[in-house]
Formats: sequence, C-alpha cells, structure tokens
Amino acid sequence: MKPMKKIDTYIYKLGLWAGAALSLTACVDEDLSDCPPNVEMREITVSYQIDLQHGVDPEFEAELLSLHLGFWNSPQNLYRDLVFQPEDMPEELFFKVTLPVDNYDHLAVANHNNDRVGGGLHTFDNVLEDVVVDETPISPDTIKALAYPPFSGVLSMRMEEEKTEHYTVLMSPVVGKVKLHVNHPETMRNIKCYLSRTQQGFLCWEDAYISNDRLRTDASDFKVTEAARLTEFEFYSYPCTGGSVYRRAEGEGHWKLYFYSECEDRTIQHIFTVEDPIRAGRVLEATFNISDGSGEAVDVTAGVEINTDWKPGNDYDQEM
Repeated sequence: MKPMKKIDTYIYKLGLWAGAALSLTACVDEDLSDCPPNVEMREITVSYQIDLQHGVDPEFEAELLSLHLGFWNSPQNLYRDLVFQPEDMPEELFFKVTLPVDNYDHLAVANHNNDRVGGGLHTFDNVLEDVVVDETPISPDTIKALAYPPFSGVLSMRMEEEKTEHYTVLMSPVVGKVKLHVNHPETMRNIKCYLSRTQQGFLCWEDAYISNDRLRTDASDFKVTEAARLTEFEFYSYPCTGGSVYRRAEGEGHWKLYFYSECEDRTIQHIFTVEDPIRAGRVLEATFNISDGSGEAVDVTAGVEINTDWKPGNDYDQEM
C-alpha cells in the first residue's frame, strides 16, 4: 500500500460519470461523445484541505486514509458518489470533474470506518441531511473506539449562478483523541477501559452531533503500554455529550470513564467523572491512579454492566 500523506491539498484526475438522472448526465472527461448535445457541460477541479479555523492539535493524526465523495443535485437526490479506499489512494489527489451545469451540494468524508484497509465502506443516504458518520455497534448501545479520526467537509457548488472553475473543500475532524495513563499496583492486571456520555455520530451537512444517553464506547483494545504498574490507552472518540442533538460550537458536558481490572479472584471497578471535555480535533491526555483498595469489586459473570444514569457532582473521585 502506498504511503499516506498529511491532508493539505490532494490532487488526482477523475472522470465522473453517471446515467440519466432528472434529465442530467455526467460523462467521462476524456470522451465526451456520450454527452447529451442539449446539456451544457462544465469541467471543474476540486481539492481538499484541513479547516484551519477549527485546527487540530499537533499529536492529532491528520492523514487522509480513504475518501468518500457525494454530489446532490437536490436535497433528496444523491446524484453521484465515489469511494476511494486506502489501496486506491494516490500520493497526490486532484479531482477533475465534468458535470452538467447545475447546482450541487457536495459532501466529503475521510477515514471512515475503523479499518485502515477497508476504510470508506460506509454508504451515503440519498437524503443529504441524513448523511451521518457513525460506527456499527458491537453490541446493543456499545461501539468501539476509533483507530483513525474521520473528517467531514461540505460545499455548495452553484454552477448555474457562477463561473467558478476550482472548488476547495475544508475538512474538519469529527472526533477527539484520548491518551490515558493508568497507574496501578502489580496485583491489578488486564485493565479494560470504557467511556460513557459521548456522542454516537455526526450529521455532516447539519454540522451536529447525535447523542445516545445509553451509549458506551469500548476502548479496551487500544492499549499502547501494558506494564506491571502502568497501562496506557490511545484512541479516538466522539466528543462528550451536550444534548440529544447539538452543534459543534455548543457547550459540552461531563463524561464518565470506567476501568475494570483483574485482581486475584476479583474484578475491580473504578469510575471517574471527568470535566475536561473531549473535543473534535483536540488531544485530551490524563493520568489516573487506581488501587485494589479504592475500587469496587463487581461480578462480571454476566458481562460488564455500565450504568450511564448519573448526574454531575456525584462523589466519584476525579484524578486528572
């Protein structure tokens, strides 16, 4: 697989074509013989770059691993979409497109889903406002943390009203990065990590997050260090909640962090209420100290149960 580059401006030549749809036809750039004679065609270029207004922290992985492009010629009609998986991604991307002159809403998603090799396997909804970046649950109300951060970008292309030949799509991250350092005695092993009160997905065109109060995120598989007295996790997660649906600029609330560890013949649970928010494009790094005397022994024979019913100001210790 070719090495990936950081997102600046990527260039790749693209022939965009589709069958008849609402009396519109797109055709391959190199061969215009199939283009309808009575429809005005226009060649444009599209490039993609990080939205510097939102920005990302230096340790945030700003790479384009896969890309999914969609063009809507009405809010209820996905006229054309294209998926570029990691093995198809060239080193430089310049999108050269020939389209019938019309007004389009364009949406792009990068790095979705978790799998680096199979990224971009999600589908776009035919209704523009319903396009969402989210994860397939691994069990009811449970998703895995992410290995790579999804980006989203939108743009209105008013070809009927303007003569623009080049368009730039600003890509913004929709998740935050979390780095956790867990100090523990040697008697505590096989630390597992869960989060609750984080978002479930992101509505791209609406620039809004979707919340599920019962959602939990499993980050147990994202250990980067597993030593006798130290376990470290590093992963990407949707931001913490701020309402059932809230926009990127609105406030964010508390969230919860759960650690489960094996200690002799017991499983010990530690719960932390965290005030520092998980923000899109930002890196949250925190250290926690747990011991076999400070947690609660739980019965996990029926599986891990996480109670997400809580209120800010409870008496769980917070060690940040």
